[in-house]
Amino acid sequence: MTLIIMASCNLRFCSYNCHGFNCVKKQYVMSLLNICDFLLVQEHWLCDEQISSLSSLSSDFLSCGISGFSSDQILGGRPYGGCAIFWRKELSADVRVLDTGSRRICAVRCTLDSLKLLVINAYMPYEDGDHNTENFLSELTIVENIMEQNLDCLVVCGGDFNVDFSRDWVHTKILHNFC
Repeated sequence: MTLIIMASCNLRFCSYNCHGFNCVKKQYVMSLLNICDFLLVQEHWLCDEQISSLSSLSSDFLSCGISGFSSDQILGGRPYGGCAIFWRKELSADVRVLDTGSRRICAVRCTLDSLKLLVINAYMPYEDGDHNTENFLSELTIVENIMEQNLDCLVVCGGDFNVDFSRDWVHTKILHNFC
């Protein structure tokens, strides 16, 4: 779990890779909602039909999210992926959920008084060969396009990029250059 406070507008952001949303993780996510204004969750493993259940976790929050897999996809083993963004209702923000066209990235555009904020949550592919490197680059291109379409916004981009900046790996170099 990561907590970041955006001091200029007194907003608190948390990011959490829950590695499967279940009863135990539900309690933890609810505790995180008590300490933040925005919560970015990765790897919830929910299917498309289950995403709406996230909005019922707290009457103080609204949410949007995406599944990491298509509901008509036959899965071998456990579900995977997915990400979601929660935001506090009392912010009185005009929030627009953006269609990213990706099963790894969700985003919202928020207008809070004079502040325009773009919140992007990503769950990026792990580095295990050239195929995932192409996917990694493709997903970063989507992030870049969302940012370019919202140049009037401050950007908060978080999530699980599956990168450790202390490693000398291809994805690490790509993300470093992107940043």
